[in-house]
Amino acid sequence: MGILWGKWQNDSSDPKSERLKPIEGFHPDPEKCITQIANQARLDWWYEELKFFDPTYRIGGHIDGQVDLARIDWLHSNWLKIKKDPQAAMREVSREPVDERNLINLEIKTCGSYPFENLIDSDSLPEYYKMQAEIYQKMTGVKKTVFWYICRDNMESKLILYEYTGRWWKDAERKAKIIWRAIRDETLPTSAMACITPKDKRAKECAFRGPCW
Repeated sequence: MGILWGKWQNDSSDPKSERLKPIEGFHPDPEKCITQIANQARLDWWYEELKFFDPTYRIGGHIDGQVDLARIDWLHSNWLKIKKDPQAAMREVSREPVDERNLINLEIKTCGSYPFENLIDSDSLPEYYKMQAEIYQKMTGVKKTVFWYICRDNMESKLILYEYTGRWWKDAERKAKIIWRAIRDETLPTSAMACITPKDKRAKECAFRGPCW
């Protein structure tokens, strides 16, 4: 939709055309992309998600993308324009000025009506999403993440901005140390377990409940 910033790989649908070099930035032709998606045609450009890996703690992952908050906020606030004429909306959002220093991480999430209604601000985000955000923030050096939540029941959406605190990254570090030490010593990482007894809900649903208990 013209808001993702990053590396785009060319995969032209025209067999006679030359394969273009990857580009860094926003989608080179968002209007054509929308038409291709609407017609279920092969896409000319594919977005390459940013992958990363920390060799010290052996933690890796990939973010959904990076965006300029002004552009994503414009799209969120003008969804009626997008619905009426997506091509025109893309031309308009493409005129939004961009400063690479203002790019932030993007996480797209879907949920049902009940959790959607209870999402108010960053404090109401699930703790595991806060940890995910801080791991990705630490890896990318970007201290802000925008969660774009979409309700599966009615397709409403909302934006929640989460800023780095360091708390959840420290917790991830702690757990990584315990887990890799346990693998090295071939012992169960009991001090990091979320389950206290075999009757815990998590334990009952775990495939490794038998060996643990």
